[in-house]
Amino acid sequence: MKEALKLGKHKIAKIVKGQYLSVLEEKIDQQQQLAAEMNVALGIYAEQIKALEQADLLMVIQATETFNAFTAKIIQAGNASQEVLTFDDDFSAYTSNINDYIDSLPVVVTAIQGEDRFKPGPKDSMLMSIRKRIKKMGFGLSQWPTNIGNIGRKIGEKPVKPPKQWTHKIPLQNLSRFYFQDELGLGLLPLYELVCQQTSINFAQLWYIDEEVDRWATQQILAADDDKLTTTAFDPKPYQESLNEMTASLDGLKKNLQSQLEELLQNIFSEYNLAYDKAGTLELPARRFSPSISKNKHQRLNSDYKKINQGWANTFHALFEGWELDQEMYNTSYLISSQLHLTKQSLSNKISVNVTSEVETLKRFLLEIKGELAQFSGDEKSLKSLLKQKKNHCQNQLKDVLITQTLETLFTQNLANDIDQMETFVKNKTQQLSNKRPLAQVNQYDRIIKSSEIDYISPQELIAFETLPNFTEVTTNLKSQIIKETQEIQLNIRELAQITGFNLGAALSALDRKDPDLKECRLIAEEGLGRAIVKTEEVDHALQNLLNVIFDQMQASILAFNTKLFELTETENVFKVKLRVAKAKAIERSKNIRKKAVENVRNLVPLIVDRSTHYAKQAIIFYDRTKRKYGISIGPQDLSAEVSGFLAKAQAAVQKLPYVYQKLFEIAPLNDDTFFEKRPEEMEKLKVALKNWQQGNSSSVLLIGETGAGTTSLLNHFLKESRLQTKVIRSIPSSRIHSSQDLVKYMGRLLKNIEIKDLNELIDFLNEQEEKKIILLDHLQRFFLRKIDGFANLKLLFELIFKTRENIFWMVTISQYSYDYLNKTLAISDHFPYNIKLVELKEPQITNIILKRHGVSGYKLEFLPAKEDLESKKYQKLSPEAKQQVLKTAYFSRLNKLASSNIGLTLVYWLRSTSEVVGDKIAIMSLKDLDFSFLSSLSSRKIFTLHSILLHDGLTLNEHATVFNQPFSESELMLLMLYEDGIIIKVEDVYKINPLLYRPIVNWLISKNLIH
Repeated sequence: MKEALKLGKHKIAKIVKGQYLSVLEEKIDQQQQLAAEMNVALGIYAEQIKALEQADLLMVIQATETFNAFTAKIIQAGNASQEVLTFDDDFSAYTSNINDYIDSLPVVVTAIQGEDRFKPGPKDSMLMSIRKRIKKMGFGLSQWPTNIGNIGRKIGEKPVKPPKQWTHKIPLQNLSRFYFQDELGLGLLPLYELVCQQTSINFAQLWYIDEEVDRWATQQILAADDDKLTTTAFDPKPYQESLNEMTASLDGLKKNLQSQLEELLQNIFSEYNLAYDKAGTLELPARRFSPSISKNKHQRLNSDYKKINQGWANTFHALFEGWELDQEMYNTSYLISSQLHLTKQSLSNKISVNVTSEVETLKRFLLEIKGELAQFSGDEKSLKSLLKQKKNHCQNQLKDVLITQTLETLFTQNLANDIDQMETFVKNKTQQLSNKRPLAQVNQYDRIIKSSEIDYISPQELIAFETLPNFTEVTTNLKSQIIKETQEIQLNIRELAQITGFNLGAALSALDRKDPDLKECRLIAEEGLGRAIVKTEEVDHALQNLLNVIFDQMQASILAFNTKLFELTETENVFKVKLRVAKAKAIERSKNIRKKAVENVRNLVPLIVDRSTHYAKQAIIFYDRTKRKYGISIGPQDLSAEVSGFLAKAQAAVQKLPYVYQKLFEIAPLNDDTFFEKRPEEMEKLKVALKNWQQGNSSSVLLIGETGAGTTSLLNHFLKESRLQTKVIRSIPSSRIHSSQDLVKYMGRLLKNIEIKDLNELIDFLNEQEEKKIILLDHLQRFFLRKIDGFANLKLLFELIFKTRENIFWMVTISQYSYDYLNKTLAISDHFPYNIKLVELKEPQITNIILKRHGVSGYKLEFLPAKEDLESKKYQKLSPEAKQQVLKTAYFSRLNKLASSNIGLTLVYWLRSTSEVVGDKIAIMSLKDLDFSFLSSLSSRKIFTLHSILLHDGLTLNEHATVFNQPFSESELMLLMLYEDGIIIKVEDVYKINPLLYRPIVNWLISKNLIH
């Protein structure tokens, strides 16, 4: 049996080394592999940096981001593998093989008890010594019969019997399971802990190296001069040496594990041998190795292992989360720095290339005139002729063309938009920061970290609460400064025309004097031109100063922002920032409470006055109603005083707005994507229609939407996105096309002014063209007039579209209410395979349309309360910030109802809502106080006129008389009354519904069943 035990010990050792130690060594090999890969990655990074001589910071950022992408995989793999399992789960092969071996052993074996089982030993207790002596006595007594018998046998010369030995039954399976499955398993746990500890230390070292790379890259970014690197030296050797030392220490760990395992096995085998000799005897009863005891011991093994595993899982989780937090902060700073670099490039290109080239053109123009005057050598008459010519030239070319073009170029650069986009980018990146992240309150990861030592932070909150507001304040002020400086530059550019015109005029006046000095007259003009040239240089200098100011402030604000991000890479700083934010929140809450108290007191008196005024008005209204009831007073006016006053005040307020702000909210089709609100559903339908036409199918399109809803902008965006090779012809009729001759002439002008006699010739011409074309007609409502034979042009146009549909892709737009009317009268939808109606925009989209444009202006917003807000107790209890949020939400909700997806109306109502501009703040008055009830008092004649204007999208005086078949004077009187009331406006000779009253009038006409 001893030989079998030796063989069993060999098998156990083989299983432990093959199924347990090999698993630990595999973990160590993985660590060595990571060290080797990190070593290579550092070498590649160093080579990339070395190759970037005189490179800009974008290249360093890109190389660093590539390196971080490598370490991010380590983090991701490490975090994903931290599942807490039992010993049996993690070492299932080891457990299975041990159990298989134990199950192959006999359940019980019988062996002779050795002499030591009868002799008291030095380590035996007193009780055990006594029991052994008694046992020995019993053994001696048990031998008497044999001994007495042997005496007789000796006398009879017969063979004697050997002494009868005592045996013991060894529960071999239970004994082996106790030691080789459970006792050995518990002994192996320290080896596992040792590997976990070294693994954690190694990951912390890799984290340190990764952070050192980020710190080096950050230093380059912060020290970059004009986005150029000051140095391109990165030395990977210290970190590579550290990795080599890590690899060597891991080799040492393997040897240490083997040594400790050998010692453990020797101890376990010694204990097992001793237990084998004692098991089933007085010293070691078999019940000590019962299945229940082994089961409890095995549960303890799994429990201890799981506890260890959980502890190190905490450590690894904290380590990887801290590492990932660092990467998140650094990567965010890289993205923001890259965006700053791109923003600076864009601004530099806009100012230094686009605008400066225009200013240089102005300067060359003035230098040419000055040069001609300097070279003049003629008489008085020639000089006067030359001065007049140059003065007219300055008027026609300098003022009307070059300066206008320069101002337009300056405005279209939209410099504030670049700042706004940078601000939006930073806000988005802040919102993308993690909202909850665990972080250990320790800096060492060579031990188990308790759950109580892990706290949770919100990087997003820490940055958004303290850092982001400082950044947005800088960008907001910078946008205001850009607007202010740009307006100043615009004034200086406009002064060029005044300077040149005045001095050339002064020179001409000097020539009109008696005996003029020609040289003096010429010098007057030259000096004036010289001052204008200096002015262009001042403008150029101002542009460069503006660019430098933008660069300096943006650089400083991004530096401050990134510095705050870097603070979160240091554990101590993180918790300091967290504490600072908590204190700031508490202080803010205290301030809000005090503000509320002060505001309540301040608002008490105005509220009493407002209430008194309200009840006084109610009494006056009751008094007026009573007078009207008994016929004492006249009924209400056609237009409410509130709306009339609003129209007058609104128009005055718009005129006071900065020119740039008015331009931002100008109602005009959009040609770029800056302010375009995407319409994916309509775009997809347009793409399908175009694709079908390109495949040879009939695919003419009718795009339907209210005037101002954005149909033209949508088509502009569609044509731009489609990048068509096909020639596109588009036009908007400037006036109504009344007759078939007008239609043919209009189409002739549209097709490069060709002479076409009738419709058939036009059809033949279009079908005979080898090259297919796209024809886009805006405003189909201008092709008809609601009168007898007023639809003839439309029918001819539909015939033209139908008969040329294979060679021409027709895209036609029409106003919503014209479409509804014509579809009922002419079924125009049947003439277009694709009828695409603009989908109604949601409130967030309407809000975005306004705030996106306003954000570019650089102005701050203040929403003013309505009367009902001032009377609301709930509103009065709110903090100033909460009040603004409530007013903002209410305003855009009301705006959406008034505009109902109409972008043009949205912009009009916004501009008309501006109350005043004070400094860098624009006040927006509420839309709640508007009263449109006056519409109910409009006469039926006025209602029908408004209905006709809506259907035709505007009517001239003659068209109104024609539609209503009435004298010119009656139409003139009707339109004049509506115009004086402000219900309609006049654009050139066309009368249109006042945009401010467009939606209420539409709703009123719907209530009257005139439109649907």
